Amino acid sequence: MKTETYPKDELSFDPNGKFKILVLADCQDNEKPNLRMIKYINFLLDAERPDLVVFLGDNVVCNSEEKFEKGARLLLNPLVLRGVPYCFCFGNHDAEYGVSKEYMLSSFSKLGKCLTYNADDSITGVGNCVLKISSSDKKETAFALWLIDSNMYYKNEESLYDIVHEDQLLWFKAENEKLKNEAGKSVHSLVFQHMIVPEVFELLKEKPNGKFKVNEKRYNLELNEKASGTLLELPCPPYVEDGELDAFCESGSVIGAVFGHDHNNSFIGNVRGIDLIQTAGMTFNSYGNGKVRGCRVIELDENDTAHYKTYTRRYIDDLPDSRCGCGGELDHGDGPREKFFCFLHRISRFKK
Repeated sequence: MKTETYPKDELSFDPNGKFKILVLADCQDNEKPNLRMIKYINFLLDAERPDLVVFLGDNVVCNSEEKFEKGARLLLNPLVLRGVPYCFCFGNHDAEYGVSKEYMLSSFSKLGKCLTYNADDSITGVGNCVLKISSSDKKETAFALWLIDSNMYYKNEESLYDIVHEDQLLWFKAENEKLKNEAGKSVHSLVFQHMIVPEVFELLKEKPNGKFKVNEKRYNLELNEKASGTLLELPCPPYVEDGELDAFCESGSVIGAVFGHDHNNSFIGNVRGIDLIQTAGMTFNSYGNGKVRGCRVIELDENDTAHYKTYTRRYIDDLPDSRCGCGGELDHGDGPREKFFCFLHRISRFKK
């Protein structure tokens, strides 16, 4: 696979030893991205001035290459105009309607400063790679970012969603060992992928009479003491454990993994020493909730790479005047159901 990518040594900590990442999950739009989302991306780039933008999958979903090209250009135009480096991983919907991941990767690679590449054509998925962040003096690799394709749908009945496959984990282990040998020490890192690991349920409170049954256990939408944040929908990982979290634990380098996929959830919880970092969706085209719709910002410090700082931003806080006039938490997407309730809301306002 030919991938024309931006030079991999582009990323480095700034002279103050800082590095900022803007994480955008589930933009999930088509050839005509929602104008509110594009406006918000422009706002976030100017407000945060990130060193890197990471798209967490379900980026541009189209049924033809022509439409994909148009949607990708419009989505990425705010980054291209500002010269902001970006990378991405694939979600379960990206290639669902006929445009291949290989074609998408090739197209993205020609738009602006795209850093995603295919590190190994022989393993499962597309876009599995590692990005190195150099120290501020550019003398060594100070941090690493892993992009992993969490794939699409499982072939057996045990699970709807696919797992990260064994060959991908073997690749991760080998590359992590190579990084360690090159640096002479463990290089701390974060993982970015679309779907969260099955162990996410260790962050939910078990309830004997809970509404949701998962692998013989029952839960309500309630986080336990290991996690904090917002849980508005049941997590949707694969229901088959794949050993990925074990690989992260054994690596001695991964401090956290960042996920999208579940648009209405935004939380952080620690499982076996690894932070599971759930990011809410950006989309207005697919389902969403104004209580969480937004992004995540991650700040790294060269002098303490074993830790990170993170916070979320919400559309309703940053751009409270929505296009339709439904302010506050009533702000919504553009699906038929949401448009109908918007119509009812506007009628009720008119009657008042």
